[in-house]
Amino acid sequence: MAYKMVAGLFDSIVSALVEQNRQEHERKMAEFEIIANSSERDNYARQLVLDRMLAPMEKAQREIQKAAQHAQWLSEKIEDYHKDHCMTIEQARDVTVDLTRYWILLFSHNRLGVWKGMLKVELNTPDHDAAARLELQKITP
Repeated sequence: MAYKMVAGLFDSIVSALVEQNRQEHERKMAEFEIIANSSERDNYARQLVLDRMLAPMEKAQREIQKAAQHAQWLSEKIEDYHKDHCMTIEQARDVTVDLTRYWILLFSHNRLGVWKGMLKVELNTPDHDAAARLELQKITP
């Protein structure tokens, strides 16, 4: 008698769980049917792809920005304490320019992957200037 009661109780629990799973499955299928028969499907898929693609990129961008802030801080410290680093103020400024150029180049591209460039031009170079003048004289009449 007790065995039949336990078996009946077990059957009713299993039946309730099966019914609950069936109802949940039908609800999900109805949602999928709504999505499949509407323009929401494309929007949902597009958003899902964007979320999965952009989340790691946004995280990497934040990490790069942190590194850029650190490089800016470092370049300021090198310029402030150039004597502690056995540098002249000009060398410290060159290091600052190099670090700045590096980080600006790192961030200066568009979404299509086209990069911008920077050119380092040393201004006080009389030897290079004389050589450049000779080359220009060769090609101009």
